[in-house]
Amino acid sequence: MTARPTPADLRLQVLNDEALDARHHLLTLAADGPLDTFEAGQFVMLRCADSLTLRRPFSIQRLTRGGGVAAIEILYRVVGAGTDALTLLQTGDGVDCLGPLGRPFPFPADGEVPVLLGGGVGIPPMAALAEALMLPGYAEPLVIGGVGGAADRACLHGLWQLPVAPHVATLDGSEGTRGHVIEALEAVWARDGAPMRPHLYACGPVVMLAAVARYAAARDLACHVSMEAVMGCGFGACVGCAVPRSADRIADGETRYALVCQDGPVFDARDLDLDLLLEMD
Repeated sequence: MTARPTPADLRLQVLNDEALDARHHLLTLAADGPLDTFEAGQFVMLRCADSLTLRRPFSIQRLTRGGGVAAIEILYRVVGAGTDALTLLQTGDGVDCLGPLGRPFPFPADGEVPVLLGGGVGIPPMAALAEALMLPGYAEPLVIGGVGGAADRACLHGLWQLPVAPHVATLDGSEGTRGHVIEALEAVWARDGAPMRPHLYACGPVVMLAAVARYAAARDLACHVSMEAVMGCGFGACVGCAVPRSADRIADGETRYALVCQDGPVFDARDLDLDLLLEMD
């Protein structure tokens, strides 16, 4: 892995904004400055140029290079005024960007097989990680994307671009395995056999991450999760993205809560109390 790039305050040019369906868009931005060396799991804070709204966090799905131009892809769901404004962007418009931010995914250790589990709009970081792992010396990742059904199928967009075939889980059974990502994982392992040393990586809603963390803990598996959180700054000033640490994993000098933007978004699953976080939501 390369040295982590230093975050920068950037004005990025819109290369394209494609409506994948009524609720999901794929925003492509010129990857100026340090963004062309981002690491999988990092994120950016975006807002339309000259907007008075706060920036909002978005995962980077993919870095592309073509014609001498580097670009990042951002898959987003339209959920409010900020994301609705993004849908109005035209090619050549400017976007204010702070990034890349946060701690990336650690690569698997020697002999570990990466298992990537993404849910909904938590799937894009898994696509980025899968691409990053396509290097000599790493086992081919097992990639599973889970969505509710056809209405969220666009979230799988990044997985279809991968050189490995992803597995799909849908809660309504409209595609792939009926159920959640763990049920899909167990179906794959029942058919193909489980590797000796799987390393789980996951991003998605808290209920999914808590289930993945419990599954890993019960089997003593390495597991890293990437947390999704609403935040106003992206660098620890607003303290709006606090998540509870596991009581037995708090090091000397650490507070009861970690900040997703500074301490994450990627965490060793053992370091967080995700069940407590579920109760708090």
